[in-house]
Formats: sequence, structure tokens, C-alpha cells
Amino acid sequence: MLELVVAMTIALGLAVVVTKLFLSGQRWQTRNLRRTNLQQQMMLATQRISADLQQSTPVGITVGPNQLAVQKIADVSTDIPPRHIWETALIVYFVNSGGLYRRTWPPAPPNLGVTLSTSQPFHPDPAQLNTLCSGNGTNRLGSNLTVMQVSPPNTLPLTLSLSVAEEGETLSCVRTLSLRNAE
Repeated sequence: MLELVVAMTIALGLAVVVTKLFLSGQRWQTRNLRRTNLQQQMMLATQRISADLQQSTPVGITVGPNQLAVQKIADVSTDIPPRHIWETALIVYFVNSGGLYRRTWPPAPPNLGVTLSTSQPFHPDPAQLNTLCSGNGTNRLGSNLTVMQVSPPNTLPLTLSLSVAEEGETLSCVRTLSLRNAE
């Protein structure tokens, strides 16, 4: 009987140790999966924003707090000297409590009484930029992005800073961008 009690005590002790090891490994795996998810969201957002910025010039970029508006170059004229021909669409990025969004205007959001021109880029004022960034976007790039900052377009090269956070885990990324079309 004593041998049975000793064997059960040893087995119980081993079960406790194995359970603790299993739970510790599971927590480690969950943390690594969360970190990988955050890294993927940050990488996708960085690539998307960078690609749009590099198809513009500093003149076609408007920056606000956690907001960015980009009007891309559609073509370059054959005039001498050449001039930029702008797209008649404005891409807006913004961060709100639901994450990072990307929206193309027009057709949405509401009309601001502005017509985009191919001869010069549109620079929304802070109120217009807030209107463009209000509500949910049409394309959510990530639900965990909490900060997006772009240095003022008159300071080259541009600096793009992103932060993502989930359950106490925070990652940040800073990317320096040299615009291909900068004058």
C-alpha cells in the first residue's frame, strides 16, 4: 500500500510538472502568433502606404494627425519643361479606434464642393481632411494599428512611423522613404 501511495505521489508530481510545461509552451506559442500577426499587419500597411507615397511628390501629399492624403501622378507631360499630370482621385489613410483605413475619393466620402484637377494637386484643409477621414473606411488595412505618422512633405526624405498594439504587445516601425518623383 505504501508503494502505491509513493508511486501515485510521484506520478502526480510528474503530471503537475508536465502540465506546467505544456501551459508555458502554449502561452509562448500564443505570444509568438500574436507578434507575427502584428508584424504582418505592420508590414502590409507600410508597403501599401509607401507604394502610394512613391507615386506622388511632396506637393501631392497632405499630412494630419494620424491622417494622410495622397494625390498620385498619373503621367508626365511632354512639355518643356515637363509637368506632372495628376490623377483625379485622392487616397486617404487614417487611424481610428477600429484600426488603419484606406479610402479613395471620389466617389466616397461626401462631396466637399471640390473638383480634383489634373493640373495641380488638391490639399485638403484640416476640416476637409477630418471629413474625408470620418467614419469607417472602405478598406481596413489592420485592426491593431494605433499610430501612423508621416513627416511633413517639405522635409525629404519622408519618414513613415507605424505602431501596432494588441493585449499588451506593442511593435513600432519607422521607414525612411525617398520619393521617386521628388523635384
